[in-house]
Amino acid sequence: ILTIETGLAGYKTVAVSDDGKRMVVADRDVGEAVIIYDLGTGKATKTLPLPAKPPLSAKVSKSDLAKVPEKGVDGLSLSHDGRRLVVKRKYVDGWIELRMIDSETGTSLWSQEVINGEIVFNHNGTLLSMVSEGKSRYSRLLDVEDGKEKSKFAVNASCHAFSPDGAMLAVGSNEGTVYIMDA
Repeated sequence: ILTIETGLAGYKTVAVSDDGKRMVVADRDVGEAVIIYDLGTGKATKTLPLPAKPPLSAKVSKSDLAKVPEKGVDGLSLSHDGRRLVVKRKYVDGWIELRMIDSETGTSLWSQEVINGEIVFNHNGTLLSMVSEGKSRYSRLLDVEDGKEKSKFAVNASCHAFSPDGAMLAVGSNEGTVYIMDA
């Protein structure tokens, strides 16, 4: 067993590359950066600072927001080749951001406001599937390079997975149905 002391207190969110060589960790409470570790050595190889929160929505005043910390990173997913990292961050005013990052350079490729949900890459790293939770439930396919929506399917989704070749997406519903669709 490899033990890695991250130095992050509280809850963490983690993603591991498909080849088992890299791990990405972020603090769920603060969420100021993601740290990439080499799993062969257990050492941190890179820290990618996350940009400051985008402008406030009208839901909360600046003075109220200043009193309460941001909720931090709520989800991470690495593309299968490890080149792209998607980070989901929640804020106290209810705003949820999905941000795509080049894991080699730390460059933010795009970000957008989203409804809470789970995220997963297809196996060739070109699509991102997101199933939403809450009042507005659906499955969305996003283009990894620009974040544009490729398709949207209304479903009370609870889980999702791509086929190994990335050609199909299976979406499981809370009603007991699994939908298989072209990706």
